[in-house]
Amino acid sequence: MRKVFSDPFECIQKFRMDITLRNTFFYRSIALNICLNKMAANGGAKVWLVTGATSGFGRAFVEYGLQKGYKIAAVVRSPEKIKDIVNNNSPEQLLVLQFDINDRSAIEGGIKETMDKFGRIDVLINNAGYNMFGPIEKTSEEMIREAFDTNFFSQVAFIKTVIPIMRSQGFGDIVQVSSVRGSIGDPGAGVYSATKFALDGFCESLSKEVNQFGIRVVIVKPGAFRTEINNPEGNLTLTPASEDKYLEHPAEAIKERSKEKYGNEPGDPYRAALALDKALSDPSPPLHLLLGSDCVDRVLNKLYDMTVEYRKWEEVSRSTDFPSETKESEVLPVTASVPGVKTGSD
Repeated sequence: MRKVFSDPFECIQKFRMDITLRNTFFYRSIALNICLNKMAANGGAKVWLVTGATSGFGRAFVEYGLQKGYKIAAVVRSPEKIKDIVNNNSPEQLLVLQFDINDRSAIEGGIKETMDKFGRIDVLINNAGYNMFGPIEKTSEEMIREAFDTNFFSQVAFIKTVIPIMRSQGFGDIVQVSSVRGSIGDPGAGVYSATKFALDGFCESLSKEVNQFGIRVVIVKPGAFRTEINNPEGNLTLTPASEDKYLEHPAEAIKERSKEKYGNEPGDPYRAALALDKALSDPSPPLHLLLGSDCVDRVLNKLYDMTVEYRKWEEVSRSTDFPSETKESEVLPVTASVPGVKTGSD
């Protein structure tokens, strides 16, 4: 008789591989899929922890997950904004966590509460954050630091807190919601792009550190979606209006374009939730998941432009290597003077 697994941890142990194979992503993906299938067959449900759950992508992920029968821990600042969701779902399936994501102790407490209630965390969806538009020159250092606190450091805090849990489980998915602007810098979006570029680099490195523990990382890069990200009264922060040469500058004009675009974006957050779930159900989900035709087009065009530029300057780039058979006399001393540059001894 085939053994029925009611405990995902027992299932994970059953399908652990030989030490050589255990450290490969391929076999860990197989083990993960087997375990998830076993859990589903026995009435188990995935556990999603979703931040920024009151609107936009976060709300869409929560509603989609509940419809799929997943257990959801929703992190919000204003519970009244999801009162309709709470009223229509069982507390056995939905846990609402109210706290500020910039409060590190609250993050730890919220994740502990999730574990106490559901026993595990299958997926962390790091979605909370806000947009910012305006010329870099006109953006105060305080505004920049605040943007990084919310858009970068709070995301890192969630990730660092769930890693030991997922490592102990032997499986888990970390989903970081980034943006097309995490791949492309636009005038007027420099600070927002900087926070997303930072997250992308962080998560790329993270994926290579934790894959041997059965933890997968997916960076979600949405294009223009109908969320609150461009709402001046919601998740969009604007720098003070310019009254100088920036007045007609693209870095200033982006503010008005975002207002005009708000509510008319082509992307559907609920279709994004479906696409994400499809990616997570694959044995080998993408590290970078582009969402929206506009995002795909823009990123592919940038990759083409970058390739052309790199090839154009390839000879110059490669010329900086030491010759393959370098003689000691040919090595330029680090103290040697360079034309046009003064040294400390000049």
